[in-house]
Amino acid sequence: MGIRCIPKTKCLLSSKVVCLKAVHLIVILLIIASGGCSDKDRDTAPEPYEKITLAIPAPDYPLFLALILLAKEEGFFKEYGLDVVNKLYPHGVTSLKALQTGEVDMAVGAEFPFVKQSLGGSKMKIIASVSQVDVLELIARKDSGISKPSDLRGKRVALIKGSQLEFCLDRFIIRYRLNLKDIEILDLPPPGIEKSILEGAADAIVFREPMSSRVKTGLGENWISWWIQEQRKLFWIIACNDAYVVKHPKTIKRFLRAIRKAELFFLKSPQKAIDIIIKRGILEPKQFSRMLPKIEYRLSLDKALLIAMEDEVRWHIKNRYTEAKRVPNYLDRIYFDALESVNPDAVNIIH
Repeated sequence: MGIRCIPKTKCLLSSKVVCLKAVHLIVILLIIASGGCSDKDRDTAPEPYEKITLAIPAPDYPLFLALILLAKEEGFFKEYGLDVVNKLYPHGVTSLKALQTGEVDMAVGAEFPFVKQSLGGSKMKIIASVSQVDVLELIARKDSGISKPSDLRGKRVALIKGSQLEFCLDRFIIRYRLNLKDIEILDLPPPGIEKSILEGAADAIVFREPMSSRVKTGLGENWISWWIQEQRKLFWIIACNDAYVVKHPKTIKRFLRAIRKAELFFLKSPQKAIDIIIKRGILEPKQFSRMLPKIEYRLSLDKALLIAMEDEVRWHIKNRYTEAKRVPNYLDRIYFDALESVNPDAVNIIH
């Protein structure tokens, strides 16, 4: 039986058909693969940018909120499809209140006012903390007869009553067999705190930079000070209303991805990051250098945050700053999903 020859033109045509089928198969496989892309890829939003109004406590920006500044300055928010508009407030208490009233989408504040407002019935959730700090100082006048903390007995100490300042002072003086009843608290706003010690109306104050440096300069050699947190960290947190968490989980995730990128930027290029912070801040380089070792810029949900909040509730109850009788379950006030998606290693709270 003879061998049948296939014309050369038919062979070429057949080869082309095979090649086309192969190309089609590859395209189909790529489409299927793209459907299984990571959350990170899916969360990078195209234009137009989604607007987020963020309440910022002005005196604390950018010193304690450097990761937010870097995310904005380096364009990381834009990279993730977000137009973040900062709205400045006098302090963290007012920024969190603005969140409650619906003036903003997200807010930054310390965990202490978050606890205070949660005890009042607010419906907010923490999505992450952006820094942990150990920066509060007790500054006393030497001419008031104060050379050691135990000398505070019977003295006048200016601070904001019912605040984190009073809480940390209370914890500090316990070591010296004192309590808040042993001293006279002068309840003053920050400008009044500074003025009181400079003019001698107060024997001591509790605050932090940049007020600390101004007070020391004003007192000349007539001052002595102590760090009072004793490595008990305070947390700067980002919060959303419950309704925003339900409606915008992907937005929150993209927001935290931008903050995470700012965190990595700080770790990779610390001097460049520090130069940006100093340029945009109110501290002199010398003041900032003094504070930097006391601040940890880290995106996290740390178990120490949960412990701190529970301890602060007990303090509120003990000092009758709340009508609450027991510690709430703060696991219900933390939104874990977004940060666990962005960086699961940053979450060490068991829930």
